Amino acid sequence: MSKKEKDNANEFDFTLDEIRIWGGDRQYVEALEQYANKGDVLNARFANGIGEADITHAGHTLHTRFRTLPGRRQMVENLCPCASSQRDGRICVHMLAAAIGLALRRDGELREGVSSAAPTAGRLTALPPRRARAGRAPRAATSLRPPR
Repeated sequence: MSKKEKDNANEFDFTLDEIRIWGGDRQYVEALEQYANKGDVLNARFANGIGEADITHAGHTLHTRFRTLPGRRQMVENLCPCASSQRDGRICVHMLAAAIGLALRRDGELREGVSSAAPTAGRLTALPPRRARAGRAPRAATSLRPPR
């Protein structure tokens, strides 16, 4: 590993748009609204290509981790101990919240331990879902009907 690669492995330089790509719009918005905006991402840190944080929710704490892949910015390895990651092999909201926390900390916007009731200047709002690509129809919205 070159000196430049070593330096980059200890610096979290992913954008919020890149993090959104890792998990998709739905997971990203949930991570943002349920954890990052509420100040529930604690002790976020990044070293040697490994990001980690403590995610708090309803009085419980979950320690989540992820590994970035050198030269593959749109890919990440989820190391979270949650069922969604371990059983289903999915990118989970906990891992995304940790990555969002790292990005916000880097940008000076992370406020750990601030409840959702408190005003925060750095609070983000969820972006609307992306539009369909040219030549493709947008996904149809689905609705649930009550049982008959």
